[in-house]
Amino acid sequence: LRILLEKSTRLLSMIHEHSLYIGSVKKFLQFSVETIIGEYQQPVLSAEEAVDVRNVSFSYPGSDAIVLNSVSLTIKHGETVAIVGENAAGKTSLAKLIAGLYKPDEGAVLLHGRNIRHYSQEQLSENVSFVFQNFGRYEASVTDNIAVGNWMDLADNDEKVREIAERVKIAEAIERYPGKYATTLGKLFGEYDPSGGQWQYIAIARAFAKQPSLLIL
Repeated sequence: LRILLEKSTRLLSMIHEHSLYIGSVKKFLQFSVETIIGEYQQPVLSAEEAVDVRNVSFSYPGSDAIVLNSVSLTIKHGETVAIVGENAAGKTSLAKLIAGLYKPDEGAVLLHGRNIRHYSQEQLSENVSFVFQNFGRYEASVTDNIAVGNWMDLADNDEKVREIAERVKIAEAIERYPGKYATTLGKLFGEYDPSGGQWQYIAIARAFAKQPSLLIL
């Protein structure tokens, strides 16, 4: 009886926790396509700099704490740049600004020579991929976990999914899963739960799926 009560309590707690997200989901589903895409539909421009951060300052909404103060950074096309620093130095915040997830309070972020504010959300999603510390782990097959990064092109293209897995060096591990690429992953409904490192490789494969012009890891 005690075990049954403990399980029931945990279940009720989980139901309450997940119910808190329902409002956010309903709000998201009410967005129209036009609202999400926005007003800018100009083609992506080319420039010598892939990324040009100009005197950017930033604080998170609802907070007066300055996270970034007059930060400038230039990344050329083809360059690989590592951003390093102490905890809470603003590395992730800078990455999210470059990805277009936030807009700077002051200064500007330019992608391919154009202010990031002038890109539609659709253009940003097509040209920028990222894998942050907290990445998606989907209760779905390996193929679907990778293909969702570019579903329109990869939903029925198993060969291309395998090519991407090989490119990011996760293919060998996938071949050892119970059903290989058909293996359903995860703890809730899946038949196999990869290690944290392998989950991360799968997330990186998903980021590679649309061949972005800017990849943030």
